[in-house]
Amino acid sequence: FLCLVTAGELDLQDGVRELDRAAAAASTSHPGLWCHATPSEEEEAAVLAGILETDRPGVALVLAAWQALRLPTSASAAVAALRSLARPVADTRQKTALRVCEETVMQALRAYRHGWLQPQDASARPRDAELRTEFFQALLPASIGSEQLRSRLRASCA
Repeated sequence: FLCLVTAGELDLQDGVRELDRAAAAASTSHPGLWCHATPSEEEEAAVLAGILETDRPGVALVLAAWQALRLPTSASAAVAALRSLARPVADTRQKTALRVCEETVMQALRAYRHGWLQPQDASARPRDAELRTEFFQALLPASIGSEQLRSRLRASCA
């Protein structure tokens, strides 16, 4: 996603709008699950497993959003990527939902351009290689050929 936005292949506002719609819709039915703050990798893995096991309709919404952006991927990668770009926000009725805002995506883009994929703590990058692998595995099933993907990656990473 970040690579395609950087390459100009995907409009930032369109991407944010699509992901925000999916995040809000998916998290509304189970806010305690989707909006759970996870300070450690182990807790994030547990929350991700809980979402995948208990909220299939929400997971389907998230998958559909990534597919609408021409980035088909696995359910676990789709949910993890969305959670990394979304933040819990309470509305006027004190109901909490995940929201994707342009500023959060811009932070992720800045981190991506510096070689980090976790903008929350740019000084600590313990999972950098693993996250890059997951990111590229998520991109591979996209409906573009390997040469076109390579070309886009070169252009966006230059």
